[in-house]
Amino acid sequence: MDMRRPVRAAQGVCALAMLAIIGRAAMDAGVGRHGRFVTGLGGCSMRVALVLSLLAPLVQAAEPLALRLGEHKLSAEYAVTAEQRQLGLMGRRELATDSGMLFRFDEVRHNCLWMKDTPLPLSAAFLDERGVIVDLIDLEPFSREMRCAQAPARYALETNRGWFTERALGLGTPVQGIPGNAPLSAR
Repeated sequence: MDMRRPVRAAQGVCALAMLAIIGRAAMDAGVGRHGRFVTGLGGCSMRVALVLSLLAPLVQAAEPLALRLGEHKLSAEYAVTAEQRQLGLMGRRELATDSGMLFRFDEVRHNCLWMKDTPLPLSAAFLDERGVIVDLIDLEPFSREMRCAQAPARYALETNRGWFTERALGLGTPVQGIPGNAPLSAR
């Protein structure tokens, strides 16, 4: 009897089980709930645990950031990859009052934004490496005009048009809650 056949079949079952668990975990975003099922897979359990541990940061990255600008709170999606930055808020017809999107650029420079396929009127704050506002602009819906920071910036924070002005937030305002940035008071 060829022993490779049962081994391949077992590997196939293990792969299918991992895909089922990953799919369920992605839908539920509750990796911990699947512990009983994972341990019931015998030799697959370590592989499944490894795959799920690698996926955990991706699940967490999908959660909005809790940003603070002075006394004001803002819930922001986080666009870190080139694909996420390119998609931005395209196609969105509405944005909750205290919501936005924080873009993290690969380099600190005069980074730019545009509004291709974005029907919302937005305001954007460009932030330096420390998370301090260095420029504020308003963006027109559907505009393909590139709007660039007047000062070198690591981040851009897009919100509904007028959000910063209505709260008297301007140049020099620190943004707290950016991943990887220590609070300014700790520096």
